Amino acid sequence: AVAPPDSLLCALRTFLLGVAAGYASAEASDPKKKRSMLVHPSRLKDDHTTFFDWVEAAKNRYATQLASKAGSADWQETYDEFLPEHQGLVATQPGLPGLEVLLATLAWAIAHVDVVTVNSDNASEVNWDNDYAHILVGGDKLNRGYTVEGLTVTYMPRGIGDGTVDTIQQRARFFGYKASYLGLCRVFLEAGALSAYRSYVKHETNMRTQLKKFENRPLNEWKRVLYLDPGLQPTRRSVLLDPLYNVQVGRREWYKMQSPHLSPTAVAKNLATIDKFRAAHDFQPYSLDNRVKPKHRHQICKLPLRQALEEVMVNFASVDAADNAGLFPLICLMADVAQSEPLTECAVVLMDSLAPRLRTARTELSRVNVHAGEGGSDTGYIGDAAVHESSMLTIQIHRLNVKADGGDVDDVHALAVWFPPELRSQHTIVEPTNVAG
Repeated sequence: AVAPPDSLLCALRTFLLGVAAGYASAEASDPKKKRSMLVHPSRLKDDHTTFFDWVEAAKNRYATQLASKAGSADWQETYDEFLPEHQGLVATQPGLPGLEVLLATLAWAIAHVDVVTVNSDNASEVNWDNDYAHILVGGDKLNRGYTVEGLTVTYMPRGIGDGTVDTIQQRARFFGYKASYLGLCRVFLEAGALSAYRSYVKHETNMRTQLKKFENRPLNEWKRVLYLDPGLQPTRRSVLLDPLYNVQVGRREWYKMQSPHLSPTAVAKNLATIDKFRAAHDFQPYSLDNRVKPKHRHQICKLPLRQALEEVMVNFASVDAADNAGLFPLICLMADVAQSEPLTECAVVLMDSLAPRLRTARTELSRVNVHAGEGGSDTGYIGDAAVHESSMLTIQIHRLNVKADGGDVDDVHALAVWFPPELRSQHTIVEPTNVAG
């Protein structure tokens, strides 16, 4: 049989010592107090079964060895196994009883630890009232909306997968208010996930610090300074180096807004922003527009990237969380390039010369697809996705009339941004794949 990872046994021993400490004090007798461990190996049910069996087998072994007389060979073996974890907990949990004291209650504690599998095969909720301590083994069902009471130890060798921001955040059940038992808390993560969560905390701390400086000042002023002030380049870089956000710009050829019509205030602001930008620049017919006798031909101008950043990107309003999850790191990337390579140019294309295009929002999410596909033999159009310069960041500006359930919205502006492969490779990272216990 395959042996369990040493890191799993380390996590289990750490948790069991915390449970034993609860039984050694009066805490375990309080029905409101709970201790739990979360084991999240993957989304696969076979893995859940494997890890469940490993946890149960280790529990039973420890219980059997502790049934021996104190000082016996089996007892001493258990003592030696638990000693490193106990020393680690002593460093963070004031007043933790000595290891011999905890071993005296550990057999009782182990017998009252309920190990349960949480996945779609087990539809029932954990009965938190049946024991003081629980170990939950599962996958995606534990991601969101699932209560984990008194979580002290998290063991999650699962990587960040496709890097979707909200999914990664929802897996972090170890975040939250745990001040009263923080010294017992431990998190065991795969190296890529560890990097992601560390970056997430660092990034959030940076953002809170910067926002604090702009207390009682307009948020738009903070946005402009964040993106354009060279002194805040490290903050922007923390976004680009953060796997939580990096995936938004690192793997996709196009960034496309999907819900630009949701806020009347944003729609009006963007109309004014784009009209002002258009009036300030000389746009010419775009040679890549190969349509036969189009009513309105695409127009293009080329300008310094920093200028497009200042005049369009930073001033563009968006209220949709999904749109902003991509827009925020994209603007950080553009600011980073403009800062490090001031002569970099970009192209701005007015799609159909900003003649309105009709789009219907999908009912369930109120999303629109700003891009038009390739045309038939009558037009031979190459499609919007091919409308970009070959090696230059290209910003498409679309004007839409959107039919949505809440009513039609006209003169909606949306952005679609293409960035060349060399730009993506130079300013994004490769996620780590090695495993850390």
